[in-house]
Amino acid sequence: MAWVIDSTTSDNVEEVLEYLNSTACLNQPLHSLKDVAMQAFEGSKVEMLFIKLLFARTPSLIRMQVNVFDLEKGRDIATELMDFRIASPKAELFCTPCTD
Repeated sequence: MAWVIDSTTSDNVEEVLEYLNSTACLNQPLHSLKDVAMQAFEGSKVEMLFIKLLFARTPSLIRMQVNVFDLEKGRDIATELMDFRIASPKAELFCTPCTD
């Protein structure tokens, strides 16, 4: 199963940010999610909060693959992502350049 979130065309970014920061957003852990792949990642506030939420609420996470447009910016993104609290002791983060 794949979910597609296009934050570049969102007209309601502030509403999304407010929801992702609220206590109502995903107030229960995701116990079955193991692998996440995000394509064309730009490091927007919405994208970063979404990953922060997944890290915090997914104790079963094994692999987070983030494909970034700009490899230099990707290093900064990876550094920031590694500072997030991660619920899974097995989780690994992979930041790679987009191939498209």
